[in-house]
Amino acid sequence: MKCFINDDLALSRPPEGPVASYIVPFAEWLGDRGYGLVSMRNQVLMAAGFSKWLGHKGIELSDIGGDHPGRYLLDRA
Repeated sequence: MKCFINDDLALSRPPEGPVASYIVPFAEWLGDRGYGLVSMRNQVLMAAGFSKWLGHKGIELSDIGGDHPGRYLLDRA
């Protein structure tokens, strides 16, 4: 089931995890700042992946720390 982020951008499935509800506002923020579609798509995919990773690790929104993005990127590698 596709999840439409805006008129030009869709994900193959709805975002999940503790920051999922922020994905659409994040995409709007990127668009408002002039990000191109490819850059916006890459940023949204990264944010959605990070949110999913947080959920799988059992990390709540209030527990996200400065070390989590780096740990996520290491897990992706």
